[in-house]
Amino acid sequence: MTIFQLKLGYSPVRIELCNRYDIPVKADPSDGLHAAVNARDFGTCVSCGFASDRYMELAPICEFPVAAGDYVTVCRCCWQVGNLDYAAIQRSAELVWMPELTQLEINREMPELYAKRSGAEKDLAETAKRLFDIFNERRQQASIKLGANELSHLWDLVGGEGKGIYTLLPEKLDDNFRLWPLDRIIVRVGLSEYDKYPQMADYWQSNKGIFPNDSSSIALTSQDWLERLEV
Repeated sequence: MTIFQLKLGYSPVRIELCNRYDIPVKADPSDGLHAAVNARDFGTCVSCGFASDRYMELAPICEFPVAAGDYVTVCRCCWQVGNLDYAAIQRSAELVWMPELTQLEINREMPELYAKRSGAEKDLAETAKRLFDIFNERRQQASIKLGANELSHLWDLVGGEGKGIYTLLPEKLDDNFRLWPLDRIIVRVGLSEYDKYPQMADYWQSNKGIFPNDSSSIALTSQDWLERLEV
């Protein structure tokens, strides 16, 4: 069995388009198959360990997946690392230059940090604000290292309006680049669009969710990140 590898890249199903709203309907696994894989993996991302009984994704581990054994459960953050084209279209992530942190720890901890930063105690709120300032600085660094304008976003880097969507080759992304997940997932349905992320965050913070009321763990993680990033 092929092991799932967390690596920056594009979806196996190429999206040939120039407008981020013209997303084709792709052949997603059936609801039953999704449920079977999620149950087998106990709702846990096989990559970073993030766990939830809802809003998880399936990642194929072979070239022509058809059965449950051909998929593994991954969280949204890990899924979009290997689907930069979808992350760009849905404006749900940005590339950053951040060798100090691993992609796994970013993916595992960011959902809780987003959930806890609003209404957080003063120390955590201040730490989170500084982390997001650093994120913007590192996003600019990533753009410059890729030969783009420092204000470029992921959509600009992978192609942008009128340029196709595969101009940024994964070979350009060395081990110091990370994909920083954002607290938005823009989905277009018909002529309207909506942000899917708030309903995910609301569920994770509900009584059925996964985040503890106590913020001490994410506060420690955030402070650790800040110390490593500000060295």
